[in-house]
Amino acid sequence: MIFAMGSGALASYVPTAQSSWTGLAPSRGWPVAVLAVLWVTARAVMFAPPGTLPRPLYAAFLAAPLWWTLALVVRDLHRSRRGPRRIGPYPCAVLAFCAAAGAVSGWFGSAIMTGEKPGILPEIAVSMFALLLTGVGGRMVPAFLNSAGQRLGLPTIPLPAWARLPILIPLGIAVLTTGTALSAALTCLAGMILAAHMTTWRLRYARYDSLAALTLIAYAWLPIGLILWGWTRLPANWPLPPAPVWSITASHTLTMGALTGLIVTVMARSSARRGDRRLHPRAASVIGFAILMAAVPVRLAGFTPTSGMIWSLGWGVVLLGHLPHLVGPLQRPVFSAHRTP
Repeated sequence: MIFAMGSGALASYVPTAQSSWTGLAPSRGWPVAVLAVLWVTARAVMFAPPGTLPRPLYAAFLAAPLWWTLALVVRDLHRSRRGPRRIGPYPCAVLAFCAAAGAVSGWFGSAIMTGEKPGILPEIAVSMFALLLTGVGGRMVPAFLNSAGQRLGLPTIPLPAWARLPILIPLGIAVLTTGTALSAALTCLAGMILAAHMTTWRLRYARYDSLAALTLIAYAWLPIGLILWGWTRLPANWPLPPAPVWSITASHTLTMGALTGLIVTVMARSSARRGDRRLHPRAASVIGFAILMAAVPVRLAGFTPTSGMIWSLGWGVVLLGHLPHLVGPLQRPVFSAHRTP
C-alpha cells in the first residue's frame, strides 16, 4: 500500500510541480503515458503468484515508476539551464527521495514476492514517507494558509526553508538508524518539534479556505503519528509507560491518516471549482476525505476489518467524484487559482 500510493502520489506531484522549478511547460505526451504504464505494470506484477519472476526483475518493475519520474524531471531541469542555486535545495531533495524510494520499493517489494524476509524495510518505508510528507507538507500547508489570509488582506508569516530543519534533521537520522532505540526516540522528538512548529502557523486562516482546512487536518496526523509510532518502538526498559497500541497499528496514523489525507487533498485541487480567487472542493472530495479520516481512529481502536471497509468506501467516493474530471483540459495552475487557464 505504501509504495503503490506513495509512488503514485510522487509520480503525479513531482512532474506537475516541476514547471515552477524549471519555468518550462509541465511534462505531457508520451513521457507521461510511459509513466502511467510503468505504474500500472508495477501494480500488476504484485498480483502475480509469488516467485513467478526472478527477484531482480521484480525489483526493476517496482522501482521503474519512481526512477522514470526522476529521469523526466532531471531532463527538464537540464533543459531549463537553471543552476543549482536558482533551483534551490527543495527540488533536489525531492528528486533524491525519488531515487532512494525507488531503490527501497524495489528491494522491499521483491523480497515479499520471492519469499524473502523484508527485515526492517517496512519500518524504513514508513519512515521515508513520513520524512517526505513532513518536508513537502511543511512547505505546502503554511503556504496555503498564508494564501487564504492574503486574499483578505490579513498578515502572513515568513516561510524560511531553514525553519523545517530542526524537524527534518532528527527525522532523517531516524530513517538512517531504523531498527534502533535512537531511531524511535528521534521519531518521537521530531513529532514533538513538529507539533510546536505548527503552532506558529496562521491556523485560524483555515476557516477562510476549505481546501486549506482539509490539508491542515491531514497534516495534523503527522505529529500525532510520529510521536505514537516512535513511542511504540522504544525499548521496554525505558522509564516510560507502555504505548496504548502496537507499532504496526501506530504506523497507520502515518499511512491511513497523513499519507492518504494529503494525497486526497492535493487530488481535490485538480478537480476543484475556481472562483473568488480560490479553489472550492467538490462535494465528493470533501465527503470522501471525511470517510477516509474516520477510518483512522477505527483502525487505532483495533477494529481492523471495519476500518478497511470504511477506508475503501472513502476511496470509492473520491474515485466517483473524480471520474468526470479525468477527461478534458486541465485547469492550471493545478495547486492554486491565482491565474486562469
